[in-house]
Amino acid sequence: MQKRVFIGIAIGAAWLLVLFFAPGWVLFSVLACVTALCQYEFYNMMSNGNLRVPCSPAWGIGMGIVWELFNFIYLPQGGRYADYGLFLLAFLILLFLLRVLFMRNQRDPVLYAATTLLGFFYLPFLLVYFIRIAQWGCAEPGMISPDRSGVYLILFLAWIVKFNDVGGLAVGVPFGKHKCIPSVSPNKSWEGFFGGLAVSIGFSLGFLALAKNWGAVPEGIRTLAQAVSYWQITLIGAVLAIVGLLGDLVESRFKRAAGVKDSACLFSSLGGFLDMFDSLVFAPVFFYCVLLWLGR
Repeated sequence: MQKRVFIGIAIGAAWLLVLFFAPGWVLFSVLACVTALCQYEFYNMMSNGNLRVPCSPAWGIGMGIVWELFNFIYLPQGGRYADYGLFLLAFLILLFLLRVLFMRNQRDPVLYAATTLLGFFYLPFLLVYFIRIAQWGCAEPGMISPDRSGVYLILFLAWIVKFNDVGGLAVGVPFGKHKCIPSVSPNKSWEGFFGGLAVSIGFSLGFLALAKNWGAVPEGIRTLAQAVSYWQITLIGAVLAIVGLLGDLVESRFKRAAGVKDSACLFSSLGGFLDMFDSLVFAPVFFYCVLLWLGR
């Protein structure tokens, strides 16, 4: 447990350095690399273990990088972003399916195509919303806002979701007796769920109080915070915690089907990159929708 905490703190500190001091293109590069590693671990998990499902990591990761780059360099302006984004998405899928069409030695093209596209939509398609959040308040493509408001929003999102994990472990390990979904994740309990939920709500309320009253907070965050009430941030924190848990359970379901404990063995007891970021896969989509609603 001590080694796990130490590795977690080291990774968290590195993330903070990137978030607060790195220019936009560095932040994008780090997010793209992490997403590619998560995607590779997913494909490796699908093609090994009990499943032995054919897939193409190179094509899936390549599609993901193109999709992330498009979102980074093209800010939403009128209807053009949505139109061009749908066109690019259709083009990438068509290009991949043409590749499947002309493959000669693939015995199961349906599984090959379905698993490869699942890896794309499961990870880079969803995680790209981290880039959208990082660019919140920015008017120039390929940049982040000058006061780094989007960085603070990413930090808020990550801390709420991850401290839900911490609260779940702190309460669930010593007191957990009633299992949530034992067929998917036998270690998760209702006691841990409510413990993590309470921690996420507490941190949400603390963040809002700081944003409303601390002068060092960027102007964009302070303006946004004035439009949010404490009952609203309570609801946002609770939903983020639940969405994060769902992301964790989905990856657990995939791992159980593949017959593996971790997606990789890069970080000792922490597993791989996908094991660390599984709870953050669905959360940025929800949080971005909340930001659009608050900024309307």
